[in-house]
Amino acid sequence: MIDISEMTIQQAGDAIVGKLVEQGAQCMDGDNCVYSDGRGNHCSIGWVLLYDEDENGVPFDAFVNVCRLMEDNPEALPQLVLDNIDFFSELQSFHDFHAAQGREDCRIGMIDSYNVGTSEVWKKWVKLGNP
Repeated sequence: MIDISEMTIQQAGDAIVGKLVEQGAQCMDGDNCVYSDGRGNHCSIGWVLLYDEDENGVPFDAFVNVCRLMEDNPEALPQLVLDNIDFFSELQSFHDFHAAQGREDCRIGMIDSYNVGTSEVWKKWVKLGNP
């Protein structure tokens, strides 16, 4: 997990996207993106969730979106996420796009909206998407 308690959204975004690049692919359960696959891979938000992971993965519904997670399990989210839910929802979408073009469009939108996504690690995640 990544401790984002002392980070800006730019720092948190860079750290999370860096982990996505390290794992090399989306965190999936069949055709669905999940917060954790129980094997050390996570989606964007999965990297910062506040819980003790075991072999069963996350202790709540792994198929809900970030806003629903905030409603149902706010204790699982760091304060930075709660304070910037729109940003982290878009960061989750950045993970969820399969196609490189969808990832690039999302990245450009995040640059426009939040002035994040400019570092090389974001571009590497885009390149890992499907053509």
